[in-house]
Amino acid sequence: MILIVEDVEMIASHIGDICDQLGVGFSIAGLGRDALAIASTRRLRLAIVDLRLPDMSGVDLIKQIRELPEPYGDVPILAASGESRRVIIQALRAGANGMIEKPYGLDALKVKIVETIRS
Repeated sequence: MILIVEDVEMIASHIGDICDQLGVGFSIAGLGRDALAIASTRRLRLAIVDLRLPDMSGVDLIKQIRELPEPYGDVPILAASGESRRVIIQALRAGANGMIEKPYGLDALKVKIVETIRS
């Protein structure tokens, strides 16, 4: 399952459509606390984390996911952001495996998802 952490419904829906095309189940969380609850109880193939969430920063969420016990904290994480280079670096240092820069094309996102879940 892929966890989509995105508070903008349209973006979350587009990512969900990609998951459907790939035949991969997904769950959407619009808040960091909801995402953490899912990540701490389900084995995930991937988490796509928006770095700007209503209740916490995506960087803080990535750190909290990384602190979860195995196997939950070992999930590959893609940080999605249109933020500054500084925030992107913070996300990578916090444990993100890669970045998806907004705005992104759906084909490019699909490729990035496939590459990440196959590695």
